[in-house]
Amino acid sequence: MRLDVAELEREGGLRRVPLTVCLDAAEAGGDVVAFPSPLRGEAEAVATKDGVTVHVTLTGEALLRCARCLQSFGYPLRLSFAEHFRPGPPGVEPAALQGGEDEVPYVTYDGKSIELDEVIRQHVLLALPMKPLCRADCLGLCPRCGKNLNEGPCTCGSEEEDPRWAPLRQLSPGGPGDGQV
Repeated sequence: MRLDVAELEREGGLRRVPLTVCLDAAEAGGDVVAFPSPLRGEAEAVATKDGVTVHVTLTGEALLRCARCLQSFGYPLRLSFAEHFRPGPPGVEPAALQGGEDEVPYVTYDGKSIELDEVIRQHVLLALPMKPLCRADCLGLCPRCGKNLNEGPCTCGSEEEDPRWAPLRQLSPGGPGDGQV
């Protein structure tokens, strides 16, 4: 989506625009994230003395894969962010820049219009969880047979005890070597 800066100035330095953002599937955290429907929201652009500040609010859904049980699930997205844009030198590709210590980070634009698509995509990807879970109490997969334990217990039986752990079990409270009755 392009935001025309000249139109912003004609409207008195404040402009609200409804947003409908269609995002392609993207790689995040080693997995593919899909967006089944467009994200919807609003962008509010405010002209400042040194550029334009854009406030964006979006809602939608991302399809993620659970880190424990590997099932796909819909993750509700609600995000709000602000980005400051400053005009850059003509002919130079817009790039993210960092000012001095007291300066707010900003993104450059060509002086005529602001391209919001990449900025929105980056903020959406940053809003996704690093380890997505389909639910907080997800039980994951059985380490022996791979059954999804959210669907019920597996039938592979209990794990055989590794005799190499026996000396450590004697040290634990309530273990055979702690002297408690």
